[in-house]
Amino acid sequence: MRDNNQSNTINIQTETNGNQSNIFDYITQDGFFVSKYLNSSKNKIIFKVNFPEAKKFYFSKEFTYEEIIKICPLFSIEDNVEDIDQVITESINNYGVNTCYDEYNQNKINLIIKIKINSKIKEFIFQLDKTDYSQEEFLSSLVGKLNNLIEERKKVYGVKSFNDVQNDLFTKKDKLNTKLEELDKKLDQIGQRFNKIEENNLLVNSHIISDSEEIKLLVDYIKILEENERKKMANEGNIPQNDEIFLFKLVYRASRDGDTSKEFHKRCDNIGPNLTLVMTDKDIKFGGFTYCNWEVPNKDIKMNGEQGVQKPDNDSFCFSLNLKKIYAHNNDKNGAIFCCNRYGPTFCENIFSINNEMLSKGGYCTRNETSCFSGQMEDYEISGGEKNFNIKELEVFELIFI
Repeated sequence: MRDNNQSNTINIQTETNGNQSNIFDYITQDGFFVSKYLNSSKNKIIFKVNFPEAKKFYFSKEFTYEEIIKICPLFSIEDNVEDIDQVITESINNYGVNTCYDEYNQNKINLIIKIKINSKIKEFIFQLDKTDYSQEEFLSSLVGKLNNLIEERKKVYGVKSFNDVQNDLFTKKDKLNTKLEELDKKLDQIGQRFNKIEENNLLVNSHIISDSEEIKLLVDYIKILEENERKKMANEGNIPQNDEIFLFKLVYRASRDGDTSKEFHKRCDNIGPNLTLVMTDKDIKFGGFTYCNWEVPNKDIKMNGEQGVQKPDNDSFCFSLNLKKIYAHNNDKNGAIFCCNRYGPTFCENIFSINNEMLSKGGYCTRNETSCFSGQMEDYEISGGEKNFNIKELEVFELIFI
């Protein structure tokens, strides 16, 4: 739930009506105008800050999807820059924005946007560049930088001509850039891991699951699977990956992307480890997890009279969120999932199966004795006791390790 009392930011609510852009103007807490511009090609966001008339300064910068992800790695759960733009717009409306000069460079300004992540308000800084140098300012800045460069070179090399200084600088430039790139990568990795410690919050964009205990049930079990895999690799003399931190990225939602098996396979056939969430019309919530994708590798294969193929995965599991219960895979059974172009996600032997046109035709379960997953005390327990069930929503999330 949004807290509209977090700031006194005023939204002027001006929007262009042209076809080339969408521009929204805001007043920051320190009294400056901010424009946020999503261009017509829809692949970047441009922030512009207009200072009061007395100063006559303007600052702006363009940010691509990849650049915004580096500033705030949690945005990687969004599919594109338009989704990020919507989050930023809502955050500016509700939690405020302010500005301050960069501590080390008066020609740059920090645009500080408050963004709500799992009930916590966090600040993320977008650094903008001064865009309206006068000729005098430009020459003064250039001369100042040149003098500083020469003075620094003198300290390192002694007194040399400017050409010698310049040649020495370019000789070392590539090595310096390589070291800086390596440092940036390490900093990015550290920053990502720091920001992902709250991985239990990463299903916040689901329409089905919101309870932290439900999320923790799934995350904890996946962590157990990953830890077992690392121990197995270590015992075999291999160096295990440090994959204990991960996030869930929404790749398919039936109500958003279309509820046919064709649309499901279009988005889920080539993804990695994935989580299926189902909510019935009676608010029964359940699903399954597998390390396999949903591609049908050979369309001529037929299984149980249907065109499709079973895939083994001993680490797969199913679950009931209402019962807070995990159903582990029975390793005496061969299949884990059934991949068929005529069906949505199906866990063998139909502990649950999703029909084509799932929002109208729903899904079904078979009796416990045929299931490849252990733990149900009664037939159709996972679906609330219903052999055939109607579906209100279905989502598939890809598991991404960082």
